[in-house]
Amino acid sequence: MTEAISWQSSLSDARQMAEKQDKPILIDWADLPSCVGCVSLENTTYPNNDVASYINKHFVPVQLNQSQNRNFFEGNKIFWTPTLTVCDQQGQEQYRWVGYLPPEEFLPKVKLAHAWLAMLSQEWIKAADILNEVASIHSKSLVAPDALYWLGVAKWKASRDFTDLSKPWADLMERYPRSEAALKASCLALV
Repeated sequence: MTEAISWQSSLSDARQMAEKQDKPILIDWADLPSCVGCVSLENTTYPNNDVASYINKHFVPVQLNQSQNRNFFEGNKIFWTPTLTVCDQQGQEQYRWVGYLPPEEFLPKVKLAHAWLAMLSQEWIKAADILNEVASIHSKSLVAPDALYWLGVAKWKASRDFTDLSKPWADLMERYPRSEAALKASCLALV
C-alpha cells in the first residue's frame, strides 16, 4: 500500500505542528487543476512511496492552492507553479525550487533542502549524513554534484580538517567535471 502525504491546508496549523513535532515545513505552492506541473507532481511524484515517506517523516507538508490564496502567493513572490519552499518551524523560507520534478529527482532535491536546513542550524554531522546519502544513493540525480560540494563543506565545518573538504571535492571534480559545483570546487587546484 502506498503512503499518502499528510498535507495540511493551513500554514498557521502547520507552524503549530512544526513546533510540536520539531520539524521544518515543506510548502507546495500549487495552482490545481490548471498547472500541468502541479498535476504531474500530484499524479507521478507525490504518490511515490519513497517521496511520501520522506516528506511525512521529516517535514510538516502544506499544500496551498493559488485560486484560494492569490494575495498570499503574490506576497510571497510566487509567480510560477509549482514552487516548493522549505521553511523553518516559524514559516520563514530557507530554500526554494520551482517546477515539476519526477520522483527520482524530487526525492534527492528535498533531501538536499533538508540538509540545507541542517547546515543553517550548524548541525554539520546531520547535514553530512543527508548529503552523503544524496551523493551515494542518488548519484545519478541532478543535485548529486551539489550534494558532494556541500558534503565537503559540512564535513570541514564539523572537523576543520582540510581532508574532509578536499576528499569530497576531489570526488566531485572526478565524477561530475562539467558541473557548476565542480567548477566551484576547482579552487582546490589553485592552492
